[in-house]
Amino acid sequence: MFLLVASLISVFIAVLIISYNASNLLLPANVYLSLFFLIFGIYGIAQYVIQFSASITLVTIFFNHFTPLYACFGPLLYLYVKKVINDDHVYLRKEELIHMLPFTIALIDLSPYLVSSFESKILIVKELAENAINYKMVKHLFLSDINATIVRQFVNLMYIIYSLIYVFKTNFSNISSLNQNRIVTRWMKVLLLIMTMFLFFVLIETFFNRLLNFSILNTKLKILLIFISWLFRFLLVIAIFFFPSILYGMPDNNLIEYSIDTLIQDTETKLELQKKEYKAFTLERSYLLYIDQLVQSYMINSPYLNDKFGLSTLTVATKIPLHHLHIYFKEYLKTNFNTWKNEHKVNYSKQLIENNMLSNLTTEAIAVNSGFKSYSNYFTVFKSQTGMTPTEYASSLKK
Repeated sequence: MFLLVASLISVFIAVLIISYNASNLLLPANVYLSLFFLIFGIYGIAQYVIQFSASITLVTIFFNHFTPLYACFGPLLYLYVKKVINDDHVYLRKEELIHMLPFTIALIDLSPYLVSSFESKILIVKELAENAINYKMVKHLFLSDINATIVRQFVNLMYIIYSLIYVFKTNFSNISSLNQNRIVTRWMKVLLLIMTMFLFFVLIETFFNRLLNFSILNTKLKILLIFISWLFRFLLVIAIFFFPSILYGMPDNNLIEYSIDTLIQDTETKLELQKKEYKAFTLERSYLLYIDQLVQSYMINSPYLNDKFGLSTLTVATKIPLHHLHIYFKEYLKTNFNTWKNEHKVNYSKQLIENNMLSNLTTEAIAVNSGFKSYSNYFTVFKSQTGMTPTEYASSLKK
């Protein structure tokens, strides 16, 4: 059950990354990270089903059908690291197609099994249930099953180690002017180190258990190796929750650079911002200024007059991540979205009243024209913000 829970969390993380970053144009780095967690979760679910399910049909469905995808662990993390460090917004360049080779080779090698009949696959699964050594029955094109497994894991491990070296050797000063580089660096080191240890123990377990025909290790040592690999799997899926700004999506580096260069012209202000320490959950002041500029530009057309206008509408229209908007309202405007929206609506209705629209429209009509769903809601909000009812406000103008 431990394995299944960790795997389901991994799939959940993939969905979270995509959903939180969808409004940020799905930057390539975020896509590669979500794909990694998705495949990592599928890998664990397949392992759980194969090891613990009593259903031959269910085991057959999961057995080996997702194996080529497991060759993507290393390449996906390498491409994630590369896109983050280089701030590259192209999904897959021509020269990067070579990193699809492990998956392609694994797919071609396993193709005899993949295209075989479901009945023959069920037969293999039944043989494996009786004796695990029968994994040799799995059809491959040019590699044996054990060699294919070890080569796949070894290639993944080499990718991860190279990515780790790449991170340690990189100067991250180009990623952000403030604390973003520290968060990104720490996250990628944690991610790659845990993945390195996970693959290392999986490789050891595979080597002894399968290459040596299950005869070298005693039961307790086998269980220990499996437990250690599961432990690192669990650490991997919970690590990202300690880096919420990665999960919710870091600000686009180009936006940060743009906002610093164009919105903050005062050199002393720049230096003051660079010296100030921010919490990991806090966005840089320069980026908040950029968000404010986008929001103000969008509000020129008075979208709040539509009674269906909500925070989701704003995040889709401005392409600002939802979580960033929450921080913008809380830390920059010192308010919440609903209060801010109602202030715009009340101000609009006040303009209508000031323009003597009450002589042409009823108060109820002004409420609807100002974006309120009902007069009672308009009355309550207007009085809470102005201390007067709409009628009293109109009378105060005459005085």
